Amino acid sequence: MQIQPATQNDQNRKLNFEAQFKNLGVFAFSDSGFTVTLHDASTSIDWQDIRAMFGYKMDLMTTDLICLDIHHGNGEILRLTEETPGWYQFQVKSVQQFPAIDHGWQFAIIAPAFNTNLTLVYEKSGMDLLKATSVYYPQGITK
Repeated sequence: MQIQPATQNDQNRKLNFEAQFKNLGVFAFSDSGFTVTLHDASTSIDWQDIRAMFGYKMDLMTTDLICLDIHHGNGEILRLTEETPGWYQFQVKSVQQFPAIDHGWQFAIIAPAFNTNLTLVYEKSGMDLLKATSVYYPQGITK
């Protein structure tokens, strides 16, 4: 088998991904937290006010969508998806703030396809998935 040199399309895809990876999108970050602007409304969250983060997949019939619910403040939930502009930089910044986050949490929920695969990404007080799910989603995840 002979390895083919990278084509212009391969190089363009790499540049597009690098630009997307570095893009802050709808986020503005500070040392103490971040502001996200979605649907013409801005929400500011201090890192210290984040109580839990759950990752999961939402079944969209022909594809799946990776989601991240951020539980903060007094029961408020901010839902981000892999389509949220700035998603990659949010992942980078959240791992910097919470080093206990598994860098590969998104890979853990990929398979099997079309299953929710709820994953506890971060929980401030150290609860396990079962306990945290009962506390943060007493009626189940709303989509």
